[in-house]
Amino acid sequence: MNKILITVTTALFFFCASLQAQNLGLEIEYLFTVGEELEFGESGYLYNPVGVITDSHGNIIVADHQGRILHIYNPSGKYLQSVGAPGRGPGEFSRITEIALDENDNLLVLDRFQFKVAKFNIEIGSIEEFIYEDMPGMTNMTLAPLKNDKFATIYVDLGAPGNTDVNTKALRVYEFGEEEYISSHFQIFKYQFDKMIPIEENMGRGIGHKLTSVDGNRVAAGHRVYKGKLFLINTNSGDVIVAENPNVGAPFYVEYDVDSISEMQGINGLVSSSGRGGNYKYQILYYSMLLDANKNYLYHIYRQNEKEAETIGDYVELYSLDGTFIDQFSLSEHLEYGEDVRLYYSHIDNENRLFVRRYFDDRDPDVRVYSLNINQDE
Repeated sequence: MNKILITVTTALFFFCASLQAQNLGLEIEYLFTVGEELEFGESGYLYNPVGVITDSHGNIIVADHQGRILHIYNPSGKYLQSVGAPGRGPGEFSRITEIALDENDNLLVLDRFQFKVAKFNIEIGSIEEFIYEDMPGMTNMTLAPLKNDKFATIYVDLGAPGNTDVNTKALRVYEFGEEEYISSHFQIFKYQFDKMIPIEENMGRGIGHKLTSVDGNRVAAGHRVYKGKLFLINTNSGDVIVAENPNVGAPFYVEYDVDSISEMQGINGLVSSSGRGGNYKYQILYYSMLLDANKNYLYHIYRQNEKEAETIGDYVELYSLDGTFIDQFSLSEHLEYGEDVRLYYSHIDNENRLFVRRYFDDRDPDVRVYSLNINQDE
């Protein structure tokens, strides 16, 4: 395997300060709900949406887990057609784990249960599929398209239980149709984790990563246990830029020594894990919700939890495409949030439209679309 030199750079402080001096503001406008005219049982009706993506024309593609199917809507959310079905044949899925669009508007669908990636050319109705036998090691089932029929994924070789090897190389680049990976060069654990801390050893890898394409050669990576840092990686050169939000700082989680999870009912952001020397429970205070990039910005949405209390709020971070932190804004004051609705952020497209999946206790979920208007305050 070729060795790739990794160079880490950080954004210039003065450039970052000059951008923040612009006093940017965020306005959010509700646009529509995807497929809102459809009735239960009709084609395109959403039962359990698990992923959202948009193509170069603004058409909306939503993966629905219940039918193992992908529904396609026009830019205004009107239903057009569907592809996919449950099963193990071509174009059939056991679980639609992740969806993405490559540079040619081909729809890539990752099905980790079948160890395959399918590529749909929706315009001509063709499909290709390939099996990747090492796919069980792909944590969080990430998929980030690159140029020239390649894609990247976070790969974790866990090894034996208790393995604390921080040098595990986690970012792999595949060529579509080839079983062997091309490169594996980003030691993401070395950057992110202190393996001597129980939460990191037991849960840091398993809880999952975030990965998104920034352009044809670069990806941005992060971890769901958010520590205020994202990583922009050039998959050709191996260069890494550390993008950092100065508003996010320690502590990143709270450790409790309790015997039962029931002792901590009502605490948001809770993740349990068996620590060394006893039964420990951990509450994550910063939790990554969405990492996405468009032609304008790199976006990251995280949820901040208050210790032993309610969620403080959801925030969207804005970075330039070179990794410079610009600003962050509250989302919670604009979006419905409470006990009766659970929000999951799915995608931000080139028109700065934010796609939000909403789940309820008493009715089927939906996908709402909002416009993110970033402007300079007077």
